[in-house]
Amino acid sequence: MTERETAGRLGDGVADAVQATAYLAAACRAREAARAQPRLTDPYAARFASLADQPALHRLASSAGEEVVARTVLLDRLLGSALSQWEQPLVVNLGAGFCTRPYRLDLSACRLVLEVDAAPVLAVKERVLAEEKASCPVIRSPGDVTRLPELVDLLAAHGAGDGPTVVLTEGLLPYLPEAAVTQLAEALAGALPEAIWLADVVSTSSAAGMAQLARTAGAAVPLYGLDSLAGCEAHGWQVVDYRILPVARRGPLGVPGRGGGPVSSQVVDGVVALRHPRAPR
Repeated sequence: MTERETAGRLGDGVADAVQATAYLAAACRAREAARAQPRLTDPYAARFASLADQPALHRLASSAGEEVVARTVLLDRLLGSALSQWEQPLVVNLGAGFCTRPYRLDLSACRLVLEVDAAPVLAVKERVLAEEKASCPVIRSPGDVTRLPELVDLLAAHGAGDGPTVVLTEGLLPYLPEAAVTQLAEALAGALPEAIWLADVVSTSSAAGMAQLARTAGAAVPLYGLDSLAGCEAHGWQVVDYRILPVARRGPLGVPGRGGGPVSSQVVDGVVALRHPRAPR
């Protein structure tokens, strides 16, 4: 049996519909990197994309590629900005999938990148990137990000409570019900003394449209979206940057709150940076 057959096919444990979207994101990055003037460079994405013999995923990559690439580019920029604010912060990538940022970007400004995802996904990633050198220390830890007590223990084990942390959730929140997003926000706020959380968000209406598109392509996945970020704000997270995707489907943002400051009263498809000044101890 070939390496492709043993290491990467979806039948090798990476069968869950949400986990399989790791291949979709890689396929979108690979298509972009192959363009004459790509917005991002990822020499590793094609390795992952070639492992998915799933026609539905490749059809989705052709239709959803613009959105995926745009969010990745924006999150790259926000990550660079976040890293410039602190000396040697911890970066925690929840639902890391086949993200290759430690390899395609210079992340030497962080002390460690901690990647958390399902064991089958990380096992494939380990094999594909085994011979590559990251720009910073990387630890991959199998886990379910919705099992919050285990996640909090994992963060503590890697010193997340000892200094600033940058949390990255790309392609994760749209797959979580609103209550689960709120619970995650609460857990992170309690576990991290100071943090910036970078995430992509989509509206509930957009999520419904994306789910329909996936079903049409033969790759049904659960998608929820958010009506607002009030659940995150209720636990002390403050929106400090919000960048709307060029392909955003929904309208206005930043309606003033009672205190006069901007709030994320209506989610628009985009990427957001939330900051927690200091979580309660």
